[in-house]
Amino acid sequence: MLNVKQRTVDYIEIEDNYVFEVHLVTIDKEEVYEVWLYNTEYNTKGHSFSILKTSVESMAKLYKHIEDHKDEYILEYKENFMEE
Repeated sequence: MLNVKQRTVDYIEIEDNYVFEVHLVTIDKEEVYEVWLYNTEYNTKGHSFSILKTSVESMAKLYKHIEDHKDEYILEYKENFMEE
């Protein structure tokens, strides 16, 4: 049986070539959603946030959080990975 360490749950494409990737990983026997952001014109992915799976009431609420905070995550990505 495969010991899966990470499973990609979803790709969320938004404006200006940005994509959020949602992964389900196991850390210390806890399932955690890790959300990464990248721009399709760059090779670098940046970690946006992680949350315990048990803390997520529904995927719709996780997506709503991403939508509500996407500008903050994009700004952080630009500051860390994109050249001015």
